[in-house]
Amino acid sequence: MKILAVHNRYQHPGGEDSVFETECAMLSAAGHTVARFEVSNDAIPAGWGKCLFFFKTIWNRRSARAVREAIRRGKPDVAHFHNTFPLISPAAYHACAAEGVPVVQTLHNFRYCCLNAYLLRDAKVCELCLGKNPWRGVVRKCYRDSYAQSFAVWAMLTTHRALGTYSRKVDAYIALTEFGKRKFVEAGLPEEKIYVKGNAVAGSAGRLTAPVFTSGYREASRRTLLTRHPPDQVVLYVGRLSPEKGPDVLVEAWKNSNLNARLVIIGDGPERAALEKQAAGLSGVTFAGTLTAPQVADWMRRATVLVIPSVCYETFSLTLNEAAAAGLPVVASDLGAFAACVKDGETGFLFPPGDAAALARVLSDPSKLRAVGENARRAFLAGESVPEKNVARLLEIYKKAKDIKNKKDT
Repeated sequence: MKILAVHNRYQHPGGEDSVFETECAMLSAAGHTVARFEVSNDAIPAGWGKCLFFFKTIWNRRSARAVREAIRRGKPDVAHFHNTFPLISPAAYHACAAEGVPVVQTLHNFRYCCLNAYLLRDAKVCELCLGKNPWRGVVRKCYRDSYAQSFAVWAMLTTHRALGTYSRKVDAYIALTEFGKRKFVEAGLPEEKIYVKGNAVAGSAGRLTAPVFTSGYREASRRTLLTRHPPDQVVLYVGRLSPEKGPDVLVEAWKNSNLNARLVIIGDGPERAALEKQAAGLSGVTFAGTLTAPQVADWMRRATVLVIPSVCYETFSLTLNEAAAAGLPVVASDLGAFAACVKDGETGFLFPPGDAAALARVLSDPSKLRAVGENARRAFLAGESVPEKNVARLLEIYKKAKDIKNKKDT
């Protein structure tokens, strides 16, 4: 099969960029032809005018033309979009439709129904715009605390809802969990077009771009467990240092835990300076910054537990699955995708989101945590995040998108 993979990269790489790389690599390794259409937000010039942002976010003619040219060159069977915001724009869906190519869109975040894409406001879950016109997000400056930029995102959403872009130009959506699917149906996307497929983890506990298929994956996972080398207790955080991810909750819990352990915080972001100030004077806290995939994998082998303290809904947690692949126990917020993916007390532990005291109590018993790591690994190997199964599911969704497109055109 020929696939055109389309993605607007972020200035600060994150999970969506990793998934794009992994899926392209998996499909190529499985013998399919993958052509990549990519733009990066690094291309946005300093002082990019608000007027230019407004128009390009709604309809970027240049990107639409480039997508049509890529289709005419490669003649793909399907176009798989990961992110179109802000430089590609939904105009690219129309370009695919004009060329007769079915469109699949992975729903990595909640941008369709929330201007800031997190369903979060004032560090709390917010569903005020879910299933409604999101004008309230403009009033509250939900995108980058800016009236103008919030209005631009609102205009994009309302314009393309009115044009029927999301309901008619996209043939299949991929929600990453059943929880995510329910939210998108509540938001107004057609349920019959939404298929559930989690993200793959292509390697043993790291964001690797080369896939390891089932037999090799099981062996790699076994080696990961055998080479665990925890010289001491290590509590690990891996992710962006931003408010919605809740790293401040973890640091606050650390103050109250009295653990004889290390806290290693991997990642970077806008809250790093504030977190370092919050952690000042606490023993055993290390801010490791951004690390490579092999370095993260090594820390997962060393760690006693991974903490995911998000205060927002997550569509999917790649880090959670990486930990499960490595047999590393996870403690996560009892919220959104985590509540759906973690069986409390069996494959991990859940705590009330934002409750630092509750998190400290869970972390206080390392022996309890160790018991769930192997359960998580077994659940991972039985699920669809193993690359071989994930590719099969992806191809199945591509076929459904082609069938929908063919029925629509006849």
